[in-house]
Amino acid sequence: MEGILANKIFSSLNRLAFDLNDLNSLASGIFELSMEPMMVLDSLGRVAAINPAFCQMTGYTDAYLQGKNLGFLFAGYDDPDTAVQSFLSELMKDGYWHGQIVSRAVDGHLINLEAKFADVLNQDSLNQFYFGVCSQLNRINPSEQCSDGINFNPNIDSLTGVLNLGSFMYRLEYAIRMSEKYKLNLSLLLIDIDNFHNLNEQFGYVFGDRLIKKFAIELNKLLDKADTVARIKDDKFLILVNDVKSQKQIELKANQIFGHFQNKGLFGNMLNTLPFTMAIASYPVSGKTASDLIKAAVDIVAKGKDNGGNQIVYDKLLVK
Repeated sequence: MEGILANKIFSSLNRLAFDLNDLNSLASGIFELSMEPMMVLDSLGRVAAINPAFCQMTGYTDAYLQGKNLGFLFAGYDDPDTAVQSFLSELMKDGYWHGQIVSRAVDGHLINLEAKFADVLNQDSLNQFYFGVCSQLNRINPSEQCSDGINFNPNIDSLTGVLNLGSFMYRLEYAIRMSEKYKLNLSLLLIDIDNFHNLNEQFGYVFGDRLIKKFAIELNKLLDKADTVARIKDDKFLILVNDVKSQKQIELKANQIFGHFQNKGLFGNMLNTLPFTMAIASYPVSGKTASDLIKAAVDIVAKGKDNGGNQIVYDKLLVK
């Protein structure tokens, strides 16, 4: 969804003619209404504007960042200046940039971002801007910071060590192709921790990060080697189970995972248990593409949460 929105915005902006004086109208339109973090860079790669969603994500204000270079955006690296130069060089050469960035919020947390930037020109090409849309993949406890930009693995969630969404999508698409070719079934499990925002508010982000890391460790213990797990957002995990022979097989796995996290004391004295809602979708019953399967799982988990959460919810029969 974020990629589709970003592409639509890029397409729309490239049809606009505006100069620096037009940034107020741009901010009051696309920027102010969007829930996605966005920024505009001037022709030299300095910050021209950021939207409220970007302010909320990082803690910076628009007034503070205007006119500054992008060192703050790449502050998660040991050498931010080199990272900025590499980013701007590619952006200005190709007119487009898509990748992951390790940034830093005002409170010290590192933020793993996926970002898209594209150039935007006015009609007579007198002024050039670069428009960016970001999505937060996860927040990283300062004590768990990566040592440098070179060692940062863009395929891995920095906090938990499991795959991120981009890598998971690649594997899911490949698994679907193999399942189609050999007439196999696969299942997708979406885990959404209940009330995780409230836990962060009550105990703090450091506790929340430790909780997520512990959850990923315990989850990995329960999976087979052929299974694939990814963290796709602060409190959400996806699990890919290949070659599902029967509905009973996937039900047993789901119940094993769900039951494990109901054990008291797993997360120390602060939490007796960690409730979550698990949705299960299946290829080809729930969808025949990766995006359709994930959408089905998201819709299913929403129904489970509407019914009180802390449960397993299935989409129809898992296997034909």
